[in-house]
Amino acid sequence: LLSFGLGFPEEEIFRAANHGLNTLIQIKYWEKANAKSIEQVFNSFSRYPNLTAVLFNDGSLPGYPEHLGTLVKEIDELKVPLASIEFFEQKGLDRLAYSLNKESVRLHSIGTEEIKRYTADEAVSRLMLAVKERNARILLVRFKPNEQNKLSLESAEELLGKMKEELKAKDFSLGAASPFKS
Repeated sequence: LLSFGLGFPEEEIFRAANHGLNTLIQIKYWEKANAKSIEQVFNSFSRYPNLTAVLFNDGSLPGYPEHLGTLVKEIDELKVPLASIEFFEQKGLDRLAYSLNKESVRLHSIGTEEIKRYTADEAVSRLMLAVKERNARILLVRFKPNEQNKLSLESAEELLGKMKEELKAKDFSLGAASPFKS
């Protein structure tokens, strides 16, 4: 049951948008994906506020290779870039990005277990390296839990504050990611 995607938490998406946060949609792979099921999954995305990128969760894209054209059409209609997760091979992603005229952006994240080993300064250093050296355009920031394994608002504020300060100091802009135009 844990491997099934059961939709997206729409109430949370709208709440996040009301606080000025951007939305990334990460789509899980499912067996026997076809044009109709892909269209149904993508159908609701256009109403999500602040949608800034679409990415995929698993090592293969749903419907690939048979329904690559449907994926291209659906992502293209959303008018947002495809996000490529750095250091994570996904079968069909390169062809999808190429078919979208390279309208893709690189996403870098620090894993949920990995973040526990970093101080805020170390996490910022790693994220900035991805931005400066590998052109990461989206940073997926996870927060360190406290001793009770709950999200620590203080550590989240510290990490985000330092990240924002460092990005601005290096003349990077904050907001929706967009690919370089060729």
